[in-house]
Amino acid sequence: MGNSKFRLQIRWNAAAFLLGACLASCNASGASADGGTEPEFHAELRPDSPSVVAAPLLASAAGPAAESAQSTAGGAAEEQSEPGSELEAVFRSAGIELDLTLQALSIPAEVLIKEDLIEYLLVAPQGSAHESLFTTTVQPSLLNTALLSLGVERGKNARWVERVPAPTPEERRNGARAVDVLAPEGDGFLLYALWREGEEIYFFRIEDLIDNLRRNRVMRRHRWVYLGSRFASDRPGGEEYFQADREGNLICVTFFGEGNVLCTAALEDCRDQSIWIANRWLLPATGKSVRFIFARERLDCAPPKWIEALPDSASYDSGSESEAGDAQSPPADETGGEESDGSQANGGSDSGQSR
Repeated sequence: MGNSKFRLQIRWNAAAFLLGACLASCNASGASADGGTEPEFHAELRPDSPSVVAAPLLASAAGPAAESAQSTAGGAAEEQSEPGSELEAVFRSAGIELDLTLQALSIPAEVLIKEDLIEYLLVAPQGSAHESLFTTTVQPSLLNTALLSLGVERGKNARWVERVPAPTPEERRNGARAVDVLAPEGDGFLLYALWREGEEIYFFRIEDLIDNLRRNRVMRRHRWVYLGSRFASDRPGGEEYFQADREGNLICVTFFGEGNVLCTAALEDCRDQSIWIANRWLLPATGKSVRFIFARERLDCAPPKWIEALPDSASYDSGSESEAGDAQSPPADETGGEESDGSQANGGSDSGQSR
């Protein structure tokens, strides 16, 4: 096993250990953390006191950014802390705000591409920055660990299946496809963007910020499927790398068969790579800061603690009433994406929140 792969597995196991210990600490019956069904771990990673050992393991694997969290978890053996607080502290030191009670997390991101077609929703600096709506400096493997701590299960990526029987030449000339593209399916997240412009707070479902050029409206709201990336080598017999770290692509809008991203869109329209573009009527300017949110369930509003920490991303002269009005009031047909979970696209806090 390559050193890189081993370090990443330590991160995943450490996060799971610490989460289990935190949950066990609030068990009124006083049951042991070893009781009941337990995930499979490598033998060398089974500590007697997971709440003490897990955080240092994760901090060591994460690098210097997480060192400050070790002392927090190390004190758990002497003084009981709030359930999940050690885990949240570890991730906070890496730029990830984890809320186990809310079952959500947020990371810092910036608006990237607003005028060109996009194939990715979120990338790291080394990713496909020329075709992504947002970028983040958070390490993909650490973000993956945080997503796993929310209890998500790996879904199925898009699949390309040959039709049997194959269409005849005449059918193909009439537009019949030789291959069916099956959309991703399974567990995942609802995605949101949160930002501040002056005194106004904006809180949108991610789909509201993406236009579908084929349908002349925003992307339909849905649950983005978790894939968790994968380990692979560049050549036969070579060292394996976590591909989201290697490539820097975290979330895709269109389908890619490799499955190297952490999450993927899951709509049938996403097989088409030439119909997705930013909804520039709603987004702040390129380079402005947002909080990118992953949630297990629908959020009616943004958590106050995340709002309080927002920088100002105003992208117009606040003294110009007409310009400000134009930036905040897109045409009606630009803001009404359908969604599969039943919430309304207009008139609710999922469409926009201000205070």
